[in-house]
Amino acid sequence: MISNGLTVKIKMSKLLLIILTLSPLTTSATFADWSILGARDREPICLPIPTNLTLCHAIGYTKMRLPNLLEHDTLQEVSQQASSWVPLLNVGCHEDTQLFLCSLFAPVCVDRPIYPCRSLCNKVKAGCEGTMGKYGFPWPSMLDCDKFPVDNDMCIASREVRESQQQSGVVVKADKEEQNENNAGKKH
Repeated sequence: MISNGLTVKIKMSKLLLIILTLSPLTTSATFADWSILGARDREPICLPIPTNLTLCHAIGYTKMRLPNLLEHDTLQEVSQQASSWVPLLNVGCHEDTQLFLCSLFAPVCVDRPIYPCRSLCNKVKAGCEGTMGKYGFPWPSMLDCDKFPVDNDMCIASREVRESQQQSGVVVKADKEEQNENNAGKKH
């Protein structure tokens, strides 16, 4: 019988191997510069988050945008790639790991893409990079935090930032759009 610690080590090793395999070796584009995605042949569509996308269960919304922010074009591709990240989520390296990863794999379906804020990426990276490093893997270049927009009212902030904004009476536009989409989905 394998101990839980060894099971987690094996799962993390597999996860990190997959991450490194899927990561582009070099990239200079930033997510903020990805306005060229609008020039794709396929217009984005809204789809229910599939039940087999366990990474994003109970994320707080039910519909996702496809292609997603990682340029996955099919639900099968999204589910397959996202499943590699579930072990990292399960180790609980940061409270916003799911929020960050799902903002990329299953972005909320609104008129335009909403990217995670750079600070959200940096917080998750700070919490999870050490765990990944224990298994000999660096933070993947596909999640380079410099690619994400600096904090503004149109990116997804960490829970900590969102809570402080709510306490101070600031309502983030992205949150309003997300709530409107969820309310519209409940009416249908």
